[in-house]
Amino acid sequence: MYYASASGFNFTSQNFTVECWVKFTSLSVNTAFVGQGQWAASGWYVIALPHGSIGLAMNTSGNDHSLISSLGIVSTGTWYDLAFVRTGTSIGVS
Repeated sequence: MYYASASGFNFTSQNFTVECWVKFTSLSVNTAFVGQGQWAASGWYVIALPHGSIGLAMNTSGNDHSLISSLGIVSTGTWYDLAFVRTGTSIGVS
């Protein structure tokens, strides 16, 4: 899911919760599966990395903020319920 200009999804400076169920069929490349905006300007993406980590990457006016989950390694063929939460300057994943 990707929204280029939906202002309701501009989370780079606001509190938010993004929750989704995902099941990966491949983890061979970096795969952004939820996101909004243009990375170079101001945007965010939830991404699966080839080694199985899940991350949240944010860019607020050129300031790069990234979070790699502490959930451990995800694998293909299994459903995962992921939630990323930002409150103030704290970002967490569960």
